[in-house]
Amino acid sequence: MLRIGPVELGRRPGLVAVVSREDDISGLEASVLSEVDIFEVRADMSSDPSVSSIRPILRMARDRGKGVLLTVRSPREGGRATLSDDERHALFEALQEDCDAMDLEVESTGLWPSVSDLCRRQGSLLIGSYHDFTSTPDDRTMEIMMNQAFEQGSHIFKLACMAASQADVVRLLDFTRRNTQRGLVTLSMGAWGLMSRVVGPAFGSLLTYGFISNASAPGQLSVGELALRLRQFLPSRLG
Repeated sequence: MLRIGPVELGRRPGLVAVVSREDDISGLEASVLSEVDIFEVRADMSSDPSVSSIRPILRMARDRGKGVLLTVRSPREGGRATLSDDERHALFEALQEDCDAMDLEVESTGLWPSVSDLCRRQGSLLIGSYHDFTSTPDDRTMEIMMNQAFEQGSHIFKLACMAASQADVVRLLDFTRRNTQRGLVTLSMGAWGLMSRVVGPAFGSLLTYGFISNASAPGQLSVGELALRLRQFLPSRLG
C-alpha cells in the first residue's frame, strides 16, 4: 500500500491542499482542514524559497496530522521561482526529514539519481510528474512518460495537461482507467478540465489538488469548493 505519511493512498480519493504562503495552513478553516488529506508545500511559489522559510511550513503541515508533500517545481513546468537544479536539489536534501513525499518532474533527469536516493534512504514516496500547459498529449506520449517515470524510480506518476475540448478530458480519464493499477494521478487543466478534478478519482486518480490562496494550475478549484464537490459526487469521500 502506498502512503504519504498517515494517508493510505487508494482507500478513498485523496484531497491535496496546495500551500503557497506561510499563512495558508494557519488561516485554513477547521471545516476545510478536516477534509484535507495531504498538504503540498510548493517551495517554488513561496516569496522566500529558502530552507529557513520552508521548513516551518512543512512542520506546521505535519503538526496538523496530515501527509506532507514537498514540491520544488521546475520553471520549465510551471515553477514560479527561477531556481536552478542545484538550488532545487539543495532544498530537497535539506528538507527531506520534514516531508513524507517529494514531487519531481520526469524530465528533470539530472536530479533523478540524487532525489530518488534521498527518498529511498528516508523512506519517502516519490511522485514523478509531467506537465503540458499547451495541450493533451497523444496516448503514446502519455504512455512513454508514464513508463519513464516508473523506470526512473517513481512510486506514482502524475500527469497534468491542458484540455482544449471535452474529448481531451475523456481521453485522459480513459488513460487513467486503463492504467489505474500502476498508481496514477491525472488532472486536466483549463476550463474544460475543471470536471476532471472532481471525477478523476472515480476513474482511478489517487489524488486531486485544490488551492488555499493561490492556484498552482489553470482551472484549479479552491480546496474548500473541491472538498464540497467530492463529497457530493464521490460517496467514498464520506467513509
